[in-house]
Amino acid sequence: MLCAHHPGGSARLSTGIPAPEPRAFQGARALLFFEPVDLNSARPQDLVLLPSIGPARAESMVCFRQNMGFLLDVDELASPNGPLDPKILDRIRSYLSTGGRDE
Repeated sequence: MLCAHHPGGSARLSTGIPAPEPRAFQGARALLFFEPVDLNSARPQDLVLLPSIGPARAESMVCFRQNMGFLLDVDELASPNGPLDPKILDRIRSYLSTGGRDE
């Protein structure tokens, strides 16, 4: 694979716990408030909160996006070289968006 995810430095609270980033928890918002996760800005930490998406699959989704530039349509994830099986994509499609590019 051409990319590797390298998390940037983050601020720490006085307890030593990393402070949340401004756009943290996109995946949780998708599940709680029915707001789709923007695939073009989501991090593995956001994607892993979605059904059927574990850490390895979330990482491969982010790497796929980085290698493609940006995604125009959520169906690109299930393309022949994509990181998702079409059945998994069908399961999580309602949680995903490409930031208005696919609408």
